[in-house]
Amino acid sequence: MESKQNIFTLTVNKCDLSDAGTYHAQIQNGINQIRQTAKLNIRIQPKVEAPKSINDQSCVFGQDTQISWKFSGIEKPQVTWFLNSQPLPTNDRFQLTETDDGTSILVIRQAELADQGVYTAKATNSVGEAEAKTTLFIICIKPVIEFDLGAPLQAIKGEAMTLKIAASGAPKPDIIWMRGNDELTPNDRTQMTTSTLDDELYTLTILNVQPGDQGEYSAKISNVGGSLQSNKCKVTVSSASTMTGAGITEANRATHVSQVQNDRAAAAASAVNTEFFSTNKKVRR
Repeated sequence: MESKQNIFTLTVNKCDLSDAGTYHAQIQNGINQIRQTAKLNIRIQPKVEAPKSINDQSCVFGQDTQISWKFSGIEKPQVTWFLNSQPLPTNDRFQLTETDDGTSILVIRQAELADQGVYTAKATNSVGEAEAKTTLFIICIKPVIEFDLGAPLQAIKGEAMTLKIAASGAPKPDIIWMRGNDELTPNDRTQMTTSTLDDELYTLTILNVQPGDQGEYSAKISNVGGSLQSNKCKVTVSSASTMTGAGITEANRATHVSQVQNDRAAAAASAVNTEFFSTNKKVRR
């Protein structure tokens, strides 16, 4: 404590939390006295509560992940997040929460490739700031064929034919359908569809099949993690009137069976030994 020109000063050196509180100064001169009050608040700048304030983290493409950092400080710090030095917006995919102990949690839903980068959590109060950084890596899974093209296919001219491949990967693989060395593109007769299931089902449908559609069909499946080639499927086109082997259509097959049954019945009828009787007497032929 010191007094200089009627100014009375109390100095608290190396103050800590126990020094916080209300201080009173009582001044008197034998005739009168006055009492002044002052409140001392202790503030501590933010601090990262971790051995290191920098780390790395990884997440598989399409999955959820979270990044968290714990801060201390008095007054309570406000935490702001950044991605690659740019303010991080909060939306349906980026959600921020905070626990009572000062842990700030960033939740990322269905991670995308663009989410890869350096995430910075900056804690600030009136006496200072502290920051922690996490470098997030997005892991891609190269495509895997779950169901491949199979045995040769015999298509019927004028009808539709379908080829299917099931493949998985992250991100979702793209597919290129090929006939020989030619890349196929969608048109009025050629349709390409992809399901929305976990194991993606890729379907190639050709309407009104023509002889020119014959050939070896295959597919190239790829994403940023890698690519692979499907098996080849040899497609031949036959006329609907073909009645041999697998070339018989269901309608033709039914007609064919009916005709065979009729022929067999006629043959059986011609082989019957018929006898005629008149008044219980056999009539000779």
